[in-house]
Amino acid sequence: MAHDDIALSTSYDAELDLLLKKLKGFSRATAIPGLIKKGDTAVPPLIDLLRDNNKHVRHCAAYVLEEIGSDIAVPPLIDLLRDGAPKVRQEAAEILGEIGGDAALKALTIAQNDPDRKVSAEIRRGSDKIIQRRRDGSDKTIQRQREAQKQRAEPGQRSENPDTGLLKLMLAIILAIIIGGLALLWIITNLFTFQLTFSGSLIIPFWI
Repeated sequence: MAHDDIALSTSYDAELDLLLKKLKGFSRATAIPGLIKKGDTAVPPLIDLLRDNNKHVRHCAAYVLEEIGSDIAVPPLIDLLRDGAPKVRQEAAEILGEIGGDAALKALTIAQNDPDRKVSAEIRRGSDKIIQRRRDGSDKTIQRQREAQKQRAEPGQRSENPDTGLLKLMLAIILAIIIGGLALLWIITNLFTFQLTFSGSLIIPFWI
């Protein structure tokens, strides 16, 4: 069993390494779907590729990170906003605009007065993208939070409004009182009928 686990782990790492090599080579289009399927496990090496000298590799890495939607990539990208190279800061701002949330928006706002005009313009665009996603409700972070809430609140387990629960309790008590009253009336009526039946002429109606 242990040997199988080791073999599976080695195969998994080999597959991930192969996909990353393809991303850095000339088979990027074939590597992207596989990296997206890897999910969070592909995020750390993809973050490293954000500093690759090849802009196409950086763009592909950013695209995969955006599709994965992992929050792990955000802090390193925020750090790159203080990089000494304007091109790196510009790339970081662009990616944060695509995958970032509240933390990214705050960082972009702080860095909006970048001395490089291209960088500052990209920062503004990134901020606008995040704000627009918030308005549209299309932000991946929000979507993941909503999905998590749906999974936690299964049918029949959703929280109930306290006022609604109190109203149901009151209605149940009233219904129980009514049913109890009707039952008591039925018992009294049957007892009275029983008495009349066995008393016969001893009971003289009041109208005689």
